[in-house]
Amino acid sequence: RHDAQLPSNAFTVSSGKLLIAMTQAELNAAVERAQAEAQAKLVVGATVTGSKGTPVGTIDAIDDQFVTLKLLSGKLIKMQRSSVGAGPQGGIIGLTAEELEAQVAGSR
Repeated sequence: RHDAQLPSNAFTVSSGKLLIAMTQAELNAAVERAQAEAQAKLVVGATVTGSKGTPVGTIDAIDDQFVTLKLLSGKLIKMQRSSVGAGPQGGIIGLTAEELEAQVAGSR
């Protein structure tokens, strides 16, 4: 059901086949738990980090379709929810603060 990247030390060779110590159902459940934990970090007030690893702002509003970011400058930008991923501390996005500010300036 899911594609998962596993470290090479998760595998063992047995009778010429690669094995892991989980069943397919256990692996799917582990992936789903990890996805749910990551999505739970996308909440109002969470910090969003940009492509250079520095904060670009915080989540001001969020629903099933859109995320509104409050940029460091205080400006708001609304974007598709799919453009904000879940990171270790909150949200992550593939743009820098400067690029987001340019988008806000260009939309006026």
